[in-house]
Amino acid sequence: MTKNLAHMFRAILASLCLATAGISSAQVLYGADGGGGNPATNLLILNPATGAVTSIVGPIGMAVTGMAFHPVTGVLYGSTGNNSPVNPRSIITINTTTGAGTLVGATGLGNPLADLSFRADGTLFGWSEAGDDLATVNLATGVATIVSDSGLATAGSGLTFSGATLFFAGNGASGDFYTINPATGLSTVISTLNGAPLPGGQIAAMASNGGTIFAVNTATGGLGSATNLVTINTATGAVTNLGASSTNLDAIVFGPAPAPGGPNFIPTLSEWAMLLLFLGMLTLASRRLKAQRPR
Repeated sequence: MTKNLAHMFRAILASLCLATAGISSAQVLYGADGGGGNPATNLLILNPATGAVTSIVGPIGMAVTGMAFHPVTGVLYGSTGNNSPVNPRSIITINTTTGAGTLVGATGLGNPLADLSFRADGTLFGWSEAGDDLATVNLATGVATIVSDSGLATAGSGLTFSGATLFFAGNGASGDFYTINPATGLSTVISTLNGAPLPGGQIAAMASNGGTIFAVNTATGGLGSATNLVTINTATGAVTNLGASSTNLDAIVFGPAPAPGGPNFIPTLSEWAMLLLFLGMLTLASRRLKAQRPR
């Protein structure tokens, strides 16, 4: 092999590494349409720019109200609703390849955890609508423990960490927006939500990605409810509509993309560009190698 070809193959290898690194670091927006106890709840992949469903991963088997990825293990956890046809008011794990849910255990609370979020140290928090309070969750048993009485009255609540700050919305799509102290469970009003596409509805779920708070604005929270994917400005409470999303959407979370080549792998435009570059360089190298063979 000539020096030029050796350099070319090294360049191809570098391109492949870049493409693989880009794919492995991509963050996908997952959703679950478990609102109102939907008996046909699926794990979904959503377009974060528009809210549209881009892929149905598969049936979860339980009506999911909240989801969160463990920051260390990468396991996807979910919480189930009051009206889930199987294992209501429980914690489950969700297979991101098939969508199938597996029971961890019942929370032991009178009402479901409306939303979930992990702190960076691996502590799972949820918002209990049994007493409208913050709770921590035992990952081995699913049992939830109330942190303290928040003093709030909430419904259709969204909860998410962004960095070390825990944000909460539970007074409707035009109500107060809060931070919650993870140690005490007490709330601080930071703004009032405004501009929601469904202003009389709820903020049913929240998720953070790169410092941006995404949320689900649902019309009623009941079975068959229309939903919109939105973002929330934490300083002003301004809600920006991204687009209509799946009926019954009640949980969202950003997490690792499905494995390359897996059944639900969806490359982004930049990943397609890297892969096409790799294939083009490989084709060029092959042609040059054929041209140098003795005839």
